Amino acid sequence: MNPFETWLTEDRLAFRGTLEERNVGDILIQMWRERMTGIVAVETPAAHRAFLVREGNLAFAYSDDPDDRLGEVLLYQGRIDLIQLDAALRQVIQGQKKLGTVLIEMGVLAAEDLPEVLALQVRTILSATMNARTGAYSVFWMEEDETIPGIPNLKLDTPTAVFDGARRVQRWSVIYRGLPTLDATPVPTPKETWSGIAVTLSPEENHVLSLCTGNFSIKTICSLSYLNSFETARLLWAFRLVGLIEFHSTARPTTASSPTLSIPVPRGITPTLEMSPMNHPEYQDYMLQELVQRYNSMYQEVVETLSQSMSDDDLSRFLEATLAPIRAALPHRMKDVSINAYGEIDYDAFVRNFANIDFETKVREMSSLLEDILYSLIYSLDQVLPPEEARRLQQHILARHRNPSESGTDTEKGQPAR
Repeated sequence: MNPFETWLTEDRLAFRGTLEERNVGDILIQMWRERMTGIVAVETPAAHRAFLVREGNLAFAYSDDPDDRLGEVLLYQGRIDLIQLDAALRQVIQGQKKLGTVLIEMGVLAAEDLPEVLALQVRTILSATMNARTGAYSVFWMEEDETIPGIPNLKLDTPTAVFDGARRVQRWSVIYRGLPTLDATPVPTPKETWSGIAVTLSPEENHVLSLCTGNFSIKTICSLSYLNSFETARLLWAFRLVGLIEFHSTARPTTASSPTLSIPVPRGITPTLEMSPMNHPEYQDYMLQELVQRYNSMYQEVVETLSQSMSDDDLSRFLEATLAPIRAALPHRMKDVSINAYGEIDYDAFVRNFANIDFETKVREMSSLLEDILYSLIYSLDQVLPPEEARRLQQHILARHRNPSESGTDTEKGQPAR
């Protein structure tokens, strides 16, 4: 029985709509931003589900889908085995007790672990709801001091729960309608939008976020990502849901995959009506130098750190070893390219390997190769540095990569992914 049933009345209705129009993740993030207290009731062809939200955070969830029940969730996660579940369900039927209480009495579950497993159940219900293609939702308001008997307040962080739920969505139709055109360019949102959002990203996910600068389209990011296209598109959708990025769908003054155009036009270049600054050879060269220099500054920091504990010969061998797999895969792009003792790639030698291709393709391929070199370098650090020191340097460089203007900020696990 739905424990929220008596609260789902027309006089409490705040707004309603269909899942074809909005994903439930969108709705929960709106409630989080507005610090709203209420209930989101969702009806899909497969199940009826409901979410209790208190001051913007997820407090509890209900589902009439048998696969969403606590026992089934714990069985799927490997937290209990089939014999334990069967024995517990028999006691639930006989004693009219809740499953969580029975599992604690059986010694299968510690009392202090109950909030954690209930939170796991809520996240499972949310993921299933976000995966729904069709259905309807209704949002009902509650006063902040109103309580529902027998219902705990788990105080789950809504952006984290929504982000994790989006990561588990398996239907392309759900992801696709949450994105604009595939030529749209993702850009970081203003700081006030993502303030308070704390999600943990893998190195591959960090890489995708670092590409969301307004310089690359969704299609280009999918081609540059270390994840497959489905996973990358889903991740971009998840970033948008929680407010880390937004999309520019309109045509920009430059190509979708060109470097940042906040660079001033160098002196001596006077574009004519027929030639924009973007098309001027000297301007293009200036921008490519800026692109290479941005990566060189990160390479330099790594080399400077390593030079404090390694001899010149050992450092040289390490740098060459990190480039060897890339050199083997792309010999024509890596001809005469190396990281010198100062942590730099020679611009002239590097750009010569990209001659005779159009500027947009040149930018895309140069960026991709520079990315490969960066990630090969920082994820080889644990071969020559203690694990904790290697991790700190990796996190620091990734933070610089995402926010060049805030290069002094480390990004630790569980902190805002910006």
